[in-house]
Amino acid sequence: MRMHAPAPCLLRCVFVLALLASAPAWAENAAIPYARLEAFQTIFNAIPPAQRDKLTLVVQMVHADKTNHLPIHAWVDVDGQHTAFPVADDGTIHLPERPDWADKGVQLQTDQPRHSLELGLDMLVRPPPGPTIQARYLLDAVRQGNDAMRAGARQMGGYLAMLAAPSSKTVTIALAGCCGGTASLQGGAAPVTIKQSAAGDVVIPLEALRAHEDSVVVLSAPVVRIGLFSD
Repeated sequence: MRMHAPAPCLLRCVFVLALLASAPAWAENAAIPYARLEAFQTIFNAIPPAQRDKLTLVVQMVHADKTNHLPIHAWVDVDGQHTAFPVADDGTIHLPERPDWADKGVQLQTDQPRHSLELGLDMLVRPPPGPTIQARYLLDAVRQGNDAMRAGARQMGGYLAMLAAPSSKTVTIALAGCCGGTASLQGGAAPVTIKQSAAGDVVIPLEALRAHEDSVVVLSAPVVRIGLFSD
C-alpha cells in the first residue's frame, strides 16, 4: 500500500479495522487494544511454519483520508514505561509479540484523532537473497498467502467468510531507487518484459508466473517489498 498514489487492494489476512471502534470513551485520539493485535498474530502463527515460510506479517496503520500525509506516531504506556513504535511512510509498524500486554489491557495509542485511522495486517513475501527470484518461489508464496487468507477468514468469520476471502491475482515488487526499476522473466525461449505500475513498481500477473514457472525474474535493483494483490 502506498499513501501517496492510488494502489490496488493489498491482500490482507484480516479485514481493515477502524481504530475508532476500539478507542475507550474517554480517549480523544485513536487507540486499539493490544489484545486484538495479538489475536491476529496468533491466527497467523497457528499455520504450520512450513506452510508460511515465504510470508511475513506486518501491521500497517494509515490515514482513512488518503489525502492526509501527516506522520503518525504510536506508542504504548505500560507500568509507567513509555515505548514508542515508529510508523514508516507506508504505514508499516513493527510491534513485538507481547501476550502480557494483551492480558493487561494495554492500548496501542496514537497522536491522531479518533475516526481518522485504519489498521490492517498485511502479508508480504519474504524476498530471497540475490538479484533474481525463481518464478516458482513466487507461485509458492501466492499459494501460501491465499491459504493463509482463507484460514484467517474462517477463523474470524466462519465457513462463509472463508468462501468470500479474496485471493491474489498479482505480485507487486517495489525496488530500491527513486524511479522504480525493470524486470524480465528469463529462461524460456525469449525473455518476457514485465510492466511497471504508475508508482514504478514491478507488477507480475499470476498468469504470467504460471506460464513461465520454470523461469527466473531478473531485477534491475534490490527488492524493498513484495506484496500480494487481489486485483
